[in-house]
Amino acid sequence: MKAKPSRSLLAISTTALVLPGIAIADAPPVNSSLSYKVSNYQEDDLDRAESPFGDLDRYDIDVHQFQFISPIGRAFSLQIDANYEDLSGASPWFTTLGPNGSPIVNLSGARGIQDRRAELTVGTRYYLENGSIGGNVGYSQENDYRATYGGISGERHFNDDLTAVSIGLSYSSDDIFPTDAEIFNRVISEDKSSASAVLNISQIIN
Repeated sequence: MKAKPSRSLLAISTTALVLPGIAIADAPPVNSSLSYKVSNYQEDDLDRAESPFGDLDRYDIDVHQFQFISPIGRAFSLQIDANYEDLSGASPWFTTLGPNGSPIVNLSGARGIQDRRAELTVGTRYYLENGSIGGNVGYSQENDYRATYGGISGERHFNDDLTAVSIGLSYSSDDIFPTDAEIFNRVISEDKSSASAVLNISQIIN
């Protein structure tokens, strides 16, 4: 099982305003937009001299990202993000020393690692004259991991827009169920709940 990113951070994806130097415009988008991005990551395969055991095919990762943004009336906006990832390939398990003393990488078996992740996030934002408030909910599913999350955020400008105060709150409920639990005597399933809060104050000096 590989390490998982914190879903509580993903839950406040629409609250980028809490990061220094990033501000959300106090106006909804004028037009609707739909975007799609595809990327592929590959690693060179090893030869048997480099790895005497396991599969020689290294990582091959395909990522598809969709985003839809649209105004709703004169003060609201809607944003929908969808991601799909497909990962396959062998993973390093351990290293040994070869005949000449150089390290040899031993990879996972013929099946290697195979994982797919699908994620959907829906958010909306209400724009005020001197700030905005919004929220989002999302769901992510993998072969051995599931997360449901949500977040709210708000921003207010003061002092002729030279001062900004923003806050973000998020909550995530995660479940893990290793696909190789019986093989490696791991837990069958576990769950986790997490919450986070971020407060940011920014001031333009000159």
